[in-house]
Amino acid sequence: MRYVKPIDRELVLEMAAKTGRLVTVEENVLQGGFGSAILELLEEEGLSHLPVTRIGFPDCFIEQGEQPELRTRYGLDPTGIAKSIKGSML
Repeated sequence: MRYVKPIDRELVLEMAAKTGRLVTVEENVLQGGFGSAILELLEEEGLSHLPVTRIGFPDCFIEQGEQPELRTRYGLDPTGIAKSIKGSML
């Protein structure tokens, strides 16, 4: 997404219809984040049955460190993102 708020409802719904599933990636905690907003939108539109994979930081203390190291540790690097997406499609 180019921006988080306001959510581009038309684009999200278009992509959901086109792909039948959505993946969100955010460099933030998942709870209350962008992925949660997408889930709310799908619920409002009667599309809560569509699979959504949310990738982001868990709701816990995130220690300090270099950004690349933290992204790798929490699966927010390209390898981790690909692994999460593949795992969600099983």
